[in-house]
Amino acid sequence: MAHFYPEISDDFHNSLGEYKIFQALKNLSNSWNIYYSLTWQKRNNNGRITWGEADFAIFNPIYGILIIEVKSGEIRCENGDWYQKRLDTNEEYKMKDPFKQADRSKYKLIEEIDGELLNGDRCFIDKAVWFPSISKDEIKKFTLPLNYSINQILSEEDLKTPELSLIKVFNYYNGLRFTRLQKNGIKVIENILMPNFDLIPSSSNVKNEADYVFLQLTNEQKKVLDFIEDQNSVAIEGGAGTGKTFVAVEQAKRFAKNGKVLFLCFNKFLNKHLIEKCNYENIDYYNIHSFVGKYSVKNLLADSQLLLAIKEIDLKQLEYKYIIIDEAQDIYDKILEHLVKFCQTNNIRLFIFYDKNQLLYYKNLPNILKLFDCKLKLTKNCRNTQKILNTMNSIVSSKSTSNEFCISGIMPILNYSNRKDELLKSIIEKINSYTKDGYDNEDITILTMESEDNSIINIENIKRKIALSSQFEKDKILFTTSKKFKGLESNIIIIVDFNPFKIEKEEYLNNFYVAASRARQRLEIFSLATLEEISYLVEKIEENINTSARVAKKYKIMLNKI
Repeated sequence: MAHFYPEISDDFHNSLGEYKIFQALKNLSNSWNIYYSLTWQKRNNNGRITWGEADFAIFNPIYGILIIEVKSGEIRCENGDWYQKRLDTNEEYKMKDPFKQADRSKYKLIEEIDGELLNGDRCFIDKAVWFPSISKDEIKKFTLPLNYSINQILSEEDLKTPELSLIKVFNYYNGLRFTRLQKNGIKVIENILMPNFDLIPSSSNVKNEADYVFLQLTNEQKKVLDFIEDQNSVAIEGGAGTGKTFVAVEQAKRFAKNGKVLFLCFNKFLNKHLIEKCNYENIDYYNIHSFVGKYSVKNLLADSQLLLAIKEIDLKQLEYKYIIIDEAQDIYDKILEHLVKFCQTNNIRLFIFYDKNQLLYYKNLPNILKLFDCKLKLTKNCRNTQKILNTMNSIVSSKSTSNEFCISGIMPILNYSNRKDELLKSIIEKINSYTKDGYDNEDITILTMESEDNSIINIENIKRKIALSSQFEKDKILFTTSKKFKGLESNIIIIVDFNPFKIEKEEYLNNFYVAASRARQRLEIFSLATLEEISYLVEKIEENINTSARVAKKYKIMLNKI
């Protein structure tokens, strides 16, 4: 198989043609190097920097380099002008001459390579255009400009025989005659096309940039805050990372200037975080169990008992003017109904925040949320990098979009091995590499998709190698369940005990979404599985591509065999 740089692409510029060619070129032998979306820059004589991109640069040490420009859809050339018609919208528009586009990259490579080759080495470099949507018969009808030949064009049929077709183009140019490369010459070209380097920004720069990006209040959030300022009761929906808790706390701070605020959530870890990090005058933070437990000695494990206990609390005596409820989708619907009715009766302003994609304890949203007259929706993600957001959206078909400050980030990785010892060793090595790069232990959180007792992570056995704790502790990596960590976030999330066989269960999928969406900057997933078991994730995708490409295409996650 050919060598690809990058090995997997999660973005084909919305071009089905580029995707088809990418997959077809996988049938080449291992003597071929494929460089997809090769970008470059050049400073002109006037000092201005111009940028260029080759859709594909294909290098074979025997034949040389071919720059390929790809054009999908219906193509025509009239009076020297080129036109392209999209197959999906049937819209036609004028496009740049594809041969001239390829020429720019061709001459840039000639300029870079010729001066670096020594000892008589030389490498042929030229261009071709690939129309993957057009048959050879149609291409033969082209009336090309005199300076172009049909031998420089690849067609739909060439997708089936890429090696033979590429060699034909090279032979048309006599590329074999003009290429002579020894080992050093090959290394020179490979390093120019895809140099190896490791530029590590300081940890302070990484964190400062991320903190600046993710703590910006988006225009959408500002509008929500300004709108609910004058409302008596509002239900606010938002996907993971859209800043629901951030908005809720900010709103509580505003209201606290005028009276007492009761802030309720479900997760005790989130409640503890709010008490420690968002401690403002006139705001009382509780999770639903700690609030009821403060005023009742009843057994509060069952929803029915919790409901009876909260009904016995004289909320009027507590003198709250505002009640804010976060994670409302996880609170027993009868409790929400009771609180809503109480607020309506006693003229208390009520604001409820929820996410329908984070249902972990009930199958359906509480009915009361559907009955609110005033409902708003947050859609701009302000927590995750774009690559992590892409993964989140692919998991639950979410429509969250990035905010104006979003950074691209690194594609999440699904690491797998069928050996537990190898998996644990890889997890420890990954953590050590992050701390070596400048991250603190507190920047890293390990989340299990199982219970803590059933996880491959055993704190007692592993704490000699990494500083691990099941509670928030200074200078320790937190290890907990994905459910307990809901509502919180971490710069680096490492998900362990991922089971591909459970992915079709709605509750498991929601739990995976919750876990993945906690990651601000990096997301690593570890699974004790074989490649055949991992392929279960995408077994219903009937495409002629390997498992790695299918997983990347569906879940926007890169596969890594340990």
